Amino acid sequence: MSKRVDSSRRLVVAAVGFERIRQLAVMLGMVTMPAAARVLELDTDIDFGYSALLLARAARGGSVVSVHEAPRLTQRVHQIHQQWSPERAERLTFRSGPLAAGWAPEAPYDLIVSHSEFGWLPGAWLAQCTAAARVVMPLDTGADGPRLFLRVVVDDQRQPTEPMVLTELDTHPHHTRYEAASDVVLHWEDGGYAITTKI
Repeated sequence: MSKRVDSSRRLVVAAVGFERIRQLAVMLGMVTMPAAARVLELDTDIDFGYSALLLARAARGGSVVSVHEAPRLTQRVHQIHQQWSPERAERLTFRSGPLAAGWAPEAPYDLIVSHSEFGWLPGAWLAQCTAAARVVMPLDTGADGPRLFLRVVVDDQRQPTEPMVLTELDTHPHHTRYEAASDVVLHWEDGGYAITTKI
């Protein structure tokens, strides 16, 4: 008698993972990453840190520090990478802490990628960047409107410049159209930048 395999759980995980990787692809398309880049990823992928592995490949010989707020998750992901890909493990570091604080001990970074939706840009992230670094993140619009992604370039004073917002339009399972807008205002308040856009 054969066992029946319940694949519903696996399919749900795959669907969640696909959405995250699609979002990562959009954000990486908004930046230029130097060779041997140092990358900070905020909100570690619960699917075994897969997005951190993709970022390490995109960093072309660089390194990735991935931060999640749950210590048990980061320990589990670290152990998995030690077992599966010990040759890459030295370029992938998993830490736990508050996402808004970034991860100062291994700064500076050439790129910061946040998978969590923030309604503001934490100043701590900018302080941990190199000059000309990029920060990319989805924006929390608090509504059912189109998905928005913010990109800023960090200057040598660790200030955000050249803000751009990408708006997701005409969503489709296989292709999505995006529109870029630069009418974004960043205003310093309470340790970070409030983000205002006309979109």
